[in-house]
Amino acid sequence: FTLTREKINNISAYVNYDGQTAIITVTRFDKNTGTIVQNIAKEFSSKNINKVILDLRNNGGGYVDSAITMLSLWLDNSVALIQKSKHHGTTESKTPSNQAILKDYKTVVLVNNFSASASEIVAGALKDHKKATLIGEKTFGKGVVQSLFELSDGENLKVTTARWYTPLGHSINKTGIEPDQTVHRSFDDINDNKDPQLDAAKNL
Repeated sequence: FTLTREKINNISAYVNYDGQTAIITVTRFDKNTGTIVQNIAKEFSSKNINKVILDLRNNGGGYVDSAITMLSLWLDNSVALIQKSKHHGTTESKTPSNQAILKDYKTVVLVNNFSASASEIVAGALKDHKKATLIGEKTFGKGVVQSLFELSDGENLKVTTARWYTPLGHSINKTGIEPDQTVHRSFDDINDNKDPQLDAAKNL
């Protein structure tokens, strides 16, 4: 066989439209994810969108900064998360100002037990600030921050450096975030191409 190596363009966020509802699916939080979603949101006014469904199911997380960038679409200069560490004490991370173009949009967030880390930061902040309704299943429960340190031999060491909490001070580590409305999606649903969680979000 002759194989040709090509660059894979696996985008981390994309949008589908169902009438006046925008369904944003975020598969992970890489360095560009927040900016991608911001660019998607800028199209909504011209498309007469009045409702947003943010699908964070099966999203294992990624960069905290990308999560905060995304939250700035709904939260204007508001606390996104609280971090507590042994060496740096307690710090608050806030969203930037004057970027919350979705703050008045009806928003539903889809989560499941594979929504973790940065996904939980977004879901937890939107829930605490009452900017969204969460539908689905309880999230994974990863409430710690990890940092990468490069060693002298070129290897990397990942170390837990802090715990994070939602804006109202809730720890989700090992407990997860309970949705406002619990809706299960079974393997049979998946095999039959049924999505009761998305259906519930559309009907809310």
